[in-house]
Amino acid sequence: MVHPMRENGQFLSLNEIREWRKQQMIAGQPNDLLDYYRIHDICMRCGGLGTVFTYLGGASKPSGTTICPSCQGTCHWTETK
Repeated sequence: MVHPMRENGQFLSLNEIREWRKQQMIAGQPNDLLDYYRIHDICMRCGGLGTVFTYLGGASKPSGTTICPSCQGTCHWTETK
């Protein structure tokens, strides 16, 4: 799993995400991870990093990175089809 980032470039902790989900659940609001990414405008594919790993020739280890094809490097949520 890619850990999403804050606007200032720091990674969010899993505890912060869990706490948000817990508060949403208590309030009867949508609270799964997809909801978190959407509400906080974070690209689901790259986790707000703007890049994704590339794998060449069926390699099991990444060979590099490329701009995220979902958000085009903006790090923001996009509806995927």
